[in-house]
Amino acid sequence: MTDEEKCNLFEECEAPICPLQKNTVEHGIWYADEQVCRARRFQRLPWVKRQKKIAKFALASIVNCLDIGFFSVRMLENIHRLSKGTQGANPDNIDSEEQWLKERQDAKNNSSNKAV
Repeated sequence: MTDEEKCNLFEECEAPICPLQKNTVEHGIWYADEQVCRARRFQRLPWVKRQKKIAKFALASIVNCLDIGFFSVRMLENIHRLSKGTQGANPDNIDSEEQWLKERQDAKNNSSNKAV
């Protein structure tokens, strides 16, 4: 079965990360002003839910969506609390996704060390 057969929105969809396309899930990036998957069958994916919330915050903000940075699926899966101040990775830095993930992990480790 082709991707077009699996999703009736596939042909017209402009979402840069498609749940049906493994390469975009593994390597794609998404900005808050870009489309999010609209296929009903994928709306329960945690990272799709987070994309929608980030887009909603960005739309309500006066901040340019590019100033928020970009997000990958790995990054979206590592977000546990979203707020209007949630920032993505810097698109001008080639290693920014890894830096973003490392900063998240370090912050998580510091908060769990304080709790002990």
